[in-house]
Amino acid sequence: MIAMVHDSTSEYYSPHTRILLLTPPPVGEAQRNADLASRNPPRQPDREWNNTKAYADAVIEVGTGMPRVGVVNMWEAIWGAAGEDVARLPVFLSDGLHLTVAGYQVSKFLQNMVSNSAESASDCISRNNEGHREHIPRGAL
Repeated sequence: MIAMVHDSTSEYYSPHTRILLLTPPPVGEAQRNADLASRNPPRQPDREWNNTKAYADAVIEVGTGMPRVGVVNMWEAIWGAAGEDVARLPVFLSDGLHLTVAGYQVSKFLQNMVSNSAESASDCISRNNEGHREHIPRGAL
């Protein structure tokens, strides 16, 4: 996808297009599995913590250092906002997978910081929003 718009030989080349990659948030396995078990018919678990974390890490690897590509580390943002406590993930994840209003608030803030800045998002936060910096977990941007 990135190459489609950034490669000058591509028919979809768009030299000014910026891409924003978001990692998945951590998965609340117990919450997700309970949601799936409550369905009619019940469904088998479909997400695992380690696989989701590996995918989040891969998103970061793909986007890091690429021009006109921002990366929002939702894993670190939600995990940090939850105090790195699995029991607090339901505040941010409605069914162990999808964001709640609080989760979307974290997401929207981070996306705005990355998409509105030509510099790194951390530089933008420290220069323009010093008062909000404490709400962003280290490594989220």
